[in-house]
Amino acid sequence: ELSAYATITPHSIELLDKFFQHTATPDEKDELDEWLHESPANDQLFELLLESDNWQAKSEIITMLRNLVSQMDTGIFPV
Repeated sequence: ELSAYATITPHSIELLDKFFQHTATPDEKDELDEWLHESPANDQLFELLLESDNWQAKSEIITMLRNLVSQMDTGIFPV
Protein backbone atom coordinates (compact mmCIF):
# COMPACT_ATOMS: atom_id res chain seq x y z
CA GLU A 1 0.00 0.00 0.00
CA LEU A 2 1.26 3.47 -0.92
CA SER A 3 2.00 5.77 1.99
CA ALA A 4 -0.37 8.72 1.97
CA TYR A 5 2.33 11.16 3.06
CA ALA A 6 5.49 12.61 1.61
CA THR A 7 8.10 13.76 4.11
CA ILE A 8 8.85 17.18 2.73
CA THR A 9 11.37 19.33 4.56
CA PRO A 10 13.25 22.47 3.56
CA HIS A 11 16.30 20.26 2.91
CA SER A 12 14.44 17.81 0.66
CA ILE A 13 12.99 20.74 -1.32
CA GLU A 14 16.50 22.14 -1.75
CA LEU A 15 17.71 18.75 -2.99
CA LEU A 16 14.84 18.53 -5.48
CA ASP A 17 15.52 22.06 -6.70
CA LYS A 18 19.23 21.39 -7.18
CA PHE A 19 18.52 18.09 -8.94
CA PHE A 20 16.20 19.70 -11.48
CA GLN A 21 18.58 22.63 -12.02
CA HIS A 22 21.37 20.12 -12.67
CA THR A 23 23.48 21.64 -9.87
CA ALA A 24 23.28 18.82 -7.29
CA THR A 25 26.60 17.39 -6.19
CA PRO A 26 27.10 13.61 -6.07
CA ASP A 27 26.59 13.72 -2.29
CA GLU A 28 23.35 15.68 -2.71
CA LYS A 29 22.14 13.16 -5.29
CA ASP A 30 22.86 10.40 -2.76
CA GLU A 31 20.87 12.30 -0.12
CA LEU A 32 18.00 12.71 -2.58
CA ASP A 33 18.08 8.99 -3.28
CA GLU A 34 17.87 8.27 0.45
CA TRP A 35 14.91 10.66 0.76
CA LEU A 36 13.17 8.93 -2.16
CA HIS A 37 13.46 5.60 -0.35
CA GLU A 38 12.06 6.96 2.95
CA SER A 39 8.49 6.85 1.64
CA PRO A 40 6.75 5.64 -1.50
CA ALA A 41 4.98 9.01 -1.53
CA ASN A 42 8.36 10.78 -1.78
CA ASP A 43 9.13 8.68 -4.85
CA GLN A 44 5.67 9.38 -6.28
CA LEU A 45 6.17 13.15 -5.89
CA PHE A 46 9.57 12.90 -7.60
CA GLU A 47 8.08 10.89 -10.47
CA LEU A 48 5.35 13.50 -10.94
CA LEU A 49 8.00 16.21 -11.17
CA LEU A 50 9.99 14.13 -13.65
CA GLU A 51 6.94 13.79 -15.91
CA SER A 52 6.83 17.52 -16.55
CA ASP A 53 9.03 18.70 -19.40
CA ASN A 54 8.39 22.29 -18.39
CA TRP A 55 11.07 23.71 -16.06
CA GLN A 56 8.82 26.67 -15.17
CA ALA A 57 6.12 24.29 -13.89
CA LYS A 58 8.71 22.39 -11.80
CA SER A 59 10.04 25.66 -10.42
CA GLU A 60 6.53 26.80 -9.48
CA ILE A 61 5.83 23.50 -7.71
CA ILE A 62 9.10 23.72 -5.78
CA THR A 63 8.25 27.31 -4.78
CA MET A 64 4.79 26.17 -3.68
CA LEU A 65 6.33 23.38 -1.58
CA ARG A 66 8.73 25.85 0.05
CA ASN A 67 5.79 28.12 0.94
CA LEU A 68 3.77 25.24 2.37
CA VAL A 69 6.62 23.89 4.48
CA SER A 70 7.42 27.33 5.82
CA GLN A 71 3.83 27.50 7.10
CA MET A 72 3.74 24.07 8.68
CA ASP A 73 5.39 22.88 11.86
CA THR A 74 5.74 19.23 10.91
CA GLY A 75 6.77 19.40 7.26
CA ILE A 76 4.51 16.40 6.63
CA PHE A 77 1.29 16.67 4.66
CA PRO A 78 -0.82 14.55 2.31
CA VAL A 79 0.04 14.36 -1.40
